[in-house]
Amino acid sequence: MKKILSILLAAMLAFSALGATSMMAFAASNTVASPEHTTRDNDKIGQVNGKVSDDVDYEVDPTDPTKISFTYTGNGDFQNWQFPGMTEGKDYKVISVDGNTITIQLINGYEGDVIGNAIVKFQRAVLPKPAQPGLPALHLPAQVQQFWLP
Repeated sequence: MKKILSILLAAMLAFSALGATSMMAFAASNTVASPEHTTRDNDKIGQVNGKVSDDVDYEVDPTDPTKISFTYTGNGDFQNWQFPGMTEGKDYKVISVDGNTITIQLINGYEGDVIGNAIVKFQRAVLPKPAQPGLPALHLPAQVQQFWLP
C-alpha cells in the first residue's frame, strides 16, 4: 500500500511540476492587453469647396494630438471653414481662428475622420464669346473641303 501511495504521490508531483511550467508560458503570451489607453489615429483630409485639395494643409500639435490646425494656402478668396461629419460642441471645439488658419480640438473621444473644408470664392473664368449665328464655326482649306464635303 505504501508503494502505491508513493507512486501516486510522485505522479501527482510530476504532473503539477509540468503544469506549472506550461502556465508560465501562457503568462508571456502576446495577447495580454496593455493597461495603457490607446487612441486611433484620425485621418485628416483637406478640401476646398467639398473637393479634396492640396490647397489645405494641416498640422497636428505635437504636445496634444487632439489639436489640429488647418490652413488654406490657395489663391481664391477664403470665406469660412466647415468640418463635414462633425458637430461643433459635440465632436470638436474651435480653439483659434487667424486669417486662413483655424485650430480645432477633438473632444469626447472623437475617433472619426477629420475633414477640413475651406469655403472659397473664385473669380469667374473669362469664357470666349459664343460664335455668331450665320458664320461657319470651322474654316477649312478648299482642298480639305472638296475631300470631305460633297
